[in-house]
Amino acid sequence: LYPTGLMSQHIKEWQLGTVAEFKGPFGSFSENLLKKWSKLCLLASGTGIAPMSAIVKSILNDEDNETVIQLLFACRFYEDILLKEDIENWADYWNFRVLYCLSQEQESSNLDPYEERLHFGRITKTLVESKVGDVASNFFLICGSRVFNKDMANFLTELGLSEEQYFVF
Repeated sequence: LYPTGLMSQHIKEWQLGTVAEFKGPFGSFSENLLKKWSKLCLLASGTGIAPMSAIVKSILNDEDNETVIQLLFACRFYEDILLKEDIENWADYWNFRVLYCLSQEQESSNLDPYEERLHFGRITKTLVESKVGDVASNFFLICGSRVFNKDMANFLTELGLSEEQYFVF
């Protein structure tokens, strides 16, 4: 639960046995947006990994799909990484790379096995540019808090991308 999350405000009131019904998904995203791109960069924070997961699975499970995927996943601490086992399994594929961006974690030797996949700090415009390389050849998907989404969209605009080159969930 997020202290200020809209849905979290309802969930924290639930009692054991509360029944909840959900509909969805909602939104205007279509995987058809991705068809003309051979490189996909996912910028996610926290639970923003959820829609990314379905997209990654769809691409990796399609033997004919050679889209190269890079995930920059922002979390406060290493322990906060959601779907870590899934992400590590995806990293076994030739066309998937991940960088965990830990904004509040102290550099520690306890995390050495994952050193090449760790960045201690927030996702910045400079980090996106250095890790992604030719940003113009990528399509970007963004999902996180409102502030995160706004910051990432601003970074991409500052890097010269148009709104047709990224999608914000």
